[in-house]
Amino acid sequence: MNKIVPEKIHLNRINIFKSNMNGTQEFLDSPVEAEEIRVGYSQESGFNLEKKLVRIRLYIQIEGYRRKKPLGLQGEYGIEFLFIVENLEEYIESQKQPQNKNNKELYMVSSILGSTLMGIVYSTARGIILERTHGSYFRGVILPVINPNDLLKANK
Repeated sequence: MNKIVPEKIHLNRINIFKSNMNGTQEFLDSPVEAEEIRVGYSQESGFNLEKKLVRIRLYIQIEGYRRKKPLGLQGEYGIEFLFIVENLEEYIESQKQPQNKNNKELYMVSSILGSTLMGIVYSTARGIILERTHGSYFRGVILPVINPNDLLKANK
């Protein structure tokens, strides 16, 4: 397994394609501060070996709770991250899979690169969502620290 060379990983672009918060009429008529924020997440990713590009789309859902009951306050975010990885070919793993009808090779990014990129993606998204939720009924949401490998398994 190849070691990560941070200098060869470049976060090229961040696109926020979904950013919304919704409050039910009941919540808006009588807003109260959330005691707990529940977070859900998923992701989809892909790569272009020829251009050395990796794209990760992260989806985050947040919901406010008080006394273990939903408040009627929700948020949803979709953020796309585009990376250039100079040595991407070193992290590509080929797999022949029996369920593949055409018996073509399927390619995957190695877990070491995947978890490194997911760590960057999630920590950056934490800051974006904290900033976006300031001045809202959410009062600034700090997403929990998670294991980046959990995001690799959270496919959309």
